[in-house]
Amino acid sequence: MNPNHLSKMIAKYIVRNQTHKILMVLRPYQLYAVEKLVAQVENNTENAYI
Repeated sequence: MNPNHLSKMIAKYIVRNQTHKILMVLRPYQLYAVEKLVAQVENNTENAYI
């Protein structure tokens, strides 16, 4: 794995599981979805909700 990609995953895509009190890395399809949502919000001036 590319070190840059690994550091990005650790910095941006770790979530806390409150039930089990652990940190979890998002799955690949979740990473893709988050990146697309962020890109949509950054490039769009219309109001919306998720």
